[in-house]
Amino acid sequence: MMQRLLTGLLCAVALLLAAPLRAEERIHEYQVDIELAEEGILDVREQILIRAENHQIVHGINREIPLAFIAADGHQARSFLKVLSVERDGIVESYEIIPTARGVVLRIGRGDVELTPDEYLYEIHYQVNRVITHAEAFDRLVWNVNGNEGSFAIDALSVRLALPEGTKPLSVNAHTGRSGERGKAAKVKAYGNTVEFHATRPYAPGENMTLDVMLPKGAIQPPDEATLREWEYADRASTISGSLTVLGSALLAFLLWWLFGRDPRRGVVVPQWHPPGGMSPGRVNYIASRNFDNGFWTAFSASLIDLAVKGRLVLEDLVDGITVRKTSEPEDTASLPPEQAAILRGLPPVGQGLRFNIENAPTTRQLGDAFSDAIVTDIGLKYYRPRRWVWISFTLLMLFVLIVHEMRFTAGVEYLDGWIPDHWASALFAWFFSFMAIRKWRNLQLFPRRASGRERLSILLNLLAASAIVLGLVLLIYDDAPVSRDGFLLAYALAMISTALAACIGRLSRKGREVMDGIEGLRLYLEMAEKDRMALVDAPTMTPAHYETLLPYAVALGVEQAWTRHFEAALAGAQADDAQAYEPPWYSGSGAGTFGRMEEISAFSSRMASDIVQSLPSESDAQDSGWTSSSGSGRGGGGVSGW
Repeated sequence: MMQRLLTGLLCAVALLLAAPLRAEERIHEYQVDIELAEEGILDVREQILIRAENHQIVHGINREIPLAFIAADGHQARSFLKVLSVERDGIVESYEIIPTARGVVLRIGRGDVELTPDEYLYEIHYQVNRVITHAEAFDRLVWNVNGNEGSFAIDALSVRLALPEGTKPLSVNAHTGRSGERGKAAKVKAYGNTVEFHATRPYAPGENMTLDVMLPKGAIQPPDEATLREWEYADRASTISGSLTVLGSALLAFLLWWLFGRDPRRGVVVPQWHPPGGMSPGRVNYIASRNFDNGFWTAFSASLIDLAVKGRLVLEDLVDGITVRKTSEPEDTASLPPEQAAILRGLPPVGQGLRFNIENAPTTRQLGDAFSDAIVTDIGLKYYRPRRWVWISFTLLMLFVLIVHEMRFTAGVEYLDGWIPDHWASALFAWFFSFMAIRKWRNLQLFPRRASGRERLSILLNLLAASAIVLGLVLLIYDDAPVSRDGFLLAYALAMISTALAACIGRLSRKGREVMDGIEGLRLYLEMAEKDRMALVDAPTMTPAHYETLLPYAVALGVEQAWTRHFEAALAGAQADDAQAYEPPWYSGSGAGTFGRMEEISAFSSRMASDIVQSLPSESDAQDSGWTSSSGSGRGGGGVSGW
């Protein structure tokens, strides 16, 4: 028994000692035969003798070949690759060309075939153009032989470069090491039109040999004008396509707005002190905001104030929240607008109050929904028929255009979770801040009033954030990836066009246009200075009753502060004649004195909606408010890895 145990322990120790001696996956020989034609085409044969151990190399190898480079004029250019043959141990091998942002990856091997641990000789034969730099006095070839992205050590590396017949190089250099280094671990031998390069030591993973050969002028024929134009068009194809797509999409959006989104012409707006058709404050806000497009809590607050002015409610502005109390149980609500009757039915009985705080958020939400449903059900789309199908269809079309552009130009870019291009996510990030600015601007257009400094600052900050993101991504992140840059700009531009269409499209009915003109007349009256109001024929005298009657409408239209200031001025003149101080029975707060009370009522009216919103959980509709080379430089490169 003891003998068996000792034998087992010895075997285990032997296995542990033998594990580090297991063969390493590495390239034993990397031989490259390059022929440079007079037309500037590089014909490359790579023979890679590699040891596979079924660790990184399971099915075969990946040979990454970069094709993107910076042209002489500074624009991002791309070479054209032609794969002629791929063999393993002298037998034709399967391969797949996978486009990437930098070039291509040749994935050699089959997914259903696993290699047994052994040595394999891969031979890759391909051609690549646009590798010569043409200067006034000479031509130059800088070629990255094996790349700095390789995963395996290389025991021996040699290159034979054949220049066009009769061509002798002006100078020859070889730089070795990691990217940016200028090592000299290579021997160079030139004879006739042939140059040979041999590594003087093994190369670690990530180390490379770069050839730098200067040729006499005329050895390589420069491309003609037609070829240059063809190359430049190919380089800029995604940019041209994206620009034309943006232009066409903008024209289409304008056409859709012209055909389906324009409101009837505005009529003559004159000051008036009666709401059009005797509408309630909630309905005035509903129509002015284009069917509660910016939330219904302002209309809800205006309706509470209207009920309070009518003696149905008492509003208490306390430190721990706004409280609303019924003064009596409603016996007849037929005389009230349906949305105000819904509010009274949803409030607690007399003697109890509803405080707008987080504990009562469900009740507040139910009350608000009942209020909103009563208005929407009653009015529906009588005055405003937003043709959402227009911009929804346009947005879906733009998404289809993006997908087509992605399939044509941006194959090989990085994806998030395998389903959305990362530059789309970047575009959505930048679009969000632009959307917030447009949304704030649109809300100000729905309630045309002087924007506050805070609102202007909010719009400016969102625009600055969007601009900073766009510029940062274009100039830094996507600077060396023109395809991703073009895809990002296209996605951002189409998202902005679709957003602008959604913001500008509308469709007031003829009746809606008349009512909207009446609402604008009421707004004009509420904002008029006292002397201008007194000049109106038959205009009512500013009294507490007149002020209270129109205060809910001022809240609904966002001009309650101007309306209160006018009343305060009139009240000051009345007090000069020993008029009694103004103390509204429908409101109680902490203010003292007439002018203090007016300021308090004005502030309360302005923030009532936002206070109610803040008492609710966050929800979507709670929104009222030079010539130097080094290792790794030049063309070619990439590396060898396993898969």
